Amino acid sequence: MASEAGVNQSLIHYYFGTKDGLILAVLEDMNRELLERQTRMYETPDSFSDKWAQACRFFEEDLASGWVPLIMELSGLGLANPAIAAEVRKINAPWRALIRKVAAQALDHFGVDGLSPDEVTAFLVCFWRGMELDLMLGVAEAEGHHRQSLQSFERLLRWLEAERASIRAPALGPQASHARPQP
Repeated sequence: MASEAGVNQSLIHYYFGTKDGLILAVLEDMNRELLERQTRMYETPDSFSDKWAQACRFFEEDLASGWVPLIMELSGLGLANPAIAAEVRKINAPWRALIRKVAAQALDHFGVDGLSPDEVTAFLVCFWRGMELDLMLGVAEAEGHHRQSLQSFERLLRWLEAERASIRAPALGPQASHARPQP
């Protein structure tokens, strides 16, 4: 590995300790870039359904880049190695925080009561991790329905947005003074 990179193996050992240390360093760097990309996307004024669609496109890029296989492999290693598990949790924590923030915004935006941002975050994290694991194990779309599920959730968000817009839309015609109340 060191010879392929054109560096002395002792330098890799000096800076990263082990091969796992090197992999974690690469993962942390990739993670920072992807998290910044995702954060910028969620800060746009786009609709929640458009942001979901963009997140799905990002996911396809992340699959192709090797990010998803790498994080899944390290997660697997973390099952037997507590130090790696701790590092993977550290890498995942900002993602959970970002998803929680967006979930809180969406619940507030749609006026959804009875669900907490933490519950929505747990659902989304577990769905994505499960889908990633299925894909890494070679579960075909015809069996797993992963992308179909992603598209269904986008349709749900678009429906919620349309419902919200219809509630806020003023009534037209002679009874305009009796517009529906805003939530």
